[in-house]
This record gives sequence, structure tokens and C-alpha cells, in this order.
Amino acid sequence: MFEIEFIVIFLVVIFFLYQSNKSKPIKVKIVTQVPVPKEQPINAPITIPTVSKKNEKRNNLLKDKWVEKILNEIINFSNVPNLLKNTPINNIRYYNLLNCFEWQFKRFKILVRDNFTCQDCQEKGDRLHVHHKYYLSNFLPWEIDDSALVSLCKNCHSQRHLRETINIYEKVGNQLQLSNHAYYICWKCNGTGYLPQYAYYENGVCFACSGNVINATIFSNRLNQISADFNLYDIGNIENEFLDFCNSITVDYFMNNIHNNLYSEEESEINDFFSPDNKNLQKQSEEAHDDDLPF
Repeated sequence: MFEIEFIVIFLVVIFFLYQSNKSKPIKVKIVTQVPVPKEQPINAPITIPTVSKKNEKRNNLLKDKWVEKILNEIINFSNVPNLLKNTPINNIRYYNLLNCFEWQFKRFKILVRDNFTCQDCQEKGDRLHVHHKYYLSNFLPWEIDDSALVSLCKNCHSQRHLRETINIYEKVGNQLQLSNHAYYICWKCNGTGYLPQYAYYENGVCFACSGNVINATIFSNRLNQISADFNLYDIGNIENEFLDFCNSITVDYFMNNIHNNLYSEEESEINDFFSPDNKNLQKQSEEAHDDDLPF
């Protein structure tokens, strides 16, 4: 009886060993025959499309054309050394300084910083004013920290002058102290220095204060200093800074913060945007002198 049981157990073990060895090559065969999908090659690079090549090229062209337009506009303004060579200091008015290349560059920097948006009412446009929160005696209008300047529309700018006192400070070491120079608000222009309703005459400069919303004498010492030695005033460095700033504006920043704030959908195409027949651009050009005198 014992021998029979032993034989049965032996046969069962042999059977299981046989089944185990028989199943191994089947498993190996299944693994080695798994195919790699042709549509997903192992070494294929993974790319996530963001902007199509066509749109990328268009956006680059828009930005480059816009920068070229700005360069041509601002670089043609006369600089302070040229102003001093052609005009006696006593005849230089505040609006003469604002029509200098240096101020136009500073103004452009602030508009770009503020995304061409009025910081009070959020109106957008490239003819906004750049308002001085304060002035520095014996420093020219652009020789001031960017934090002292803010982009405003015409209405908000006028309101700022009505409700705020624009102080004049003197620099004493690293500190600012109130200057003794008196400041007044012109009864005619409310301190804006120009009258848009008279833009056809003298570019709209206020005939009551001649654009001198700040007493011109606070700039006289600085102008005399430059006139005495033009080599001390590095206009070449300012021009290079302007070029570097324009070139530093990226395509993404231009499209998201400048182009979308300045131009409507119908003006966004290359042909419409830069066509000499663009009525909106013509209108802006005609209004340039009126709106390019923001104090």
C-alpha cells in the first residue's frame, strides 16, 4: 500500500515539473514578441507647440517694425546740447526741454513700464502723458528717478494737478529737501501747460504761462553747467541707452503688453498696421504735437 502511494506522489511531482518547464518558453516568447508602436519611436523628441511658425514670424515683424518706428520718431528730436547751441538759456522754456530727445526717451520708458495704460483710469494709448510727482531743482525733467513719473491720460493728468501739490525738492547728499522755489497752478491751463482746444496754434502751448508750469529757473543752473562744458554731458551714452532699451523689448512683452493695448484687431495685420493709408495712424500723427507735451 505504501509503495502505491509513493508511486502516485512521484507521478504527480513529475507532472507538475513537466507543466512548469513547458510554460516557461511560452512566457519568454510572448515578451520578446511585443512590438514597439511605429507611431511613437523611442528616440522621437517631444515638442509642445505654442505659437505657430507663421504667427511667430508675424509677431517678430510687428515688433521690429514698431521699434523701428519709435526709433525714427524719437531719435529725430533735438538734444539738450543742440538746444543750448541754438537758443540762449534765458529763452529756453519748459516745453522746449520736453521736446528734447532725452525727455522723449524717458517718457517712452515710462509708457512701456506702465504698458501704455493710464494708472488712474486704465485708459490705453500711446499718446498718454507722463506726469511728474515732484521735481528736482537743478536737475532736468528726465534726470529724475522713474518712480517719480507716472503715465496718465489727459483728463486724469489735469485732475492730478488740481488736487495735488507738485513739490520741488533739492538734493542734499542722498536726501531730498523741499526747495524754496514757489510753484503755482496756471489759471488758464490748470497746470498742464497746454490747451488742446488751441492745438492749431503754437502746438496748443498755454499762452498764459507759455508752458512754464514750473519756474524755468529751477533748471537754469544745470543748463549753465552743460553749456559751460558739453563734454561733461554724455549725449552719446544716452543715445546708446535708448537703443539698448528698444532692443531689450521682447516679442512676448510687446505682443501681450504693448500691441494688444494700442491696436485693435483690424489694425493688427501687417498691411493695415503700417500702411500709410491707415487713417488711425494719420490721426495720431496729426495729434502728436498736442499730446507729446505731457508735463
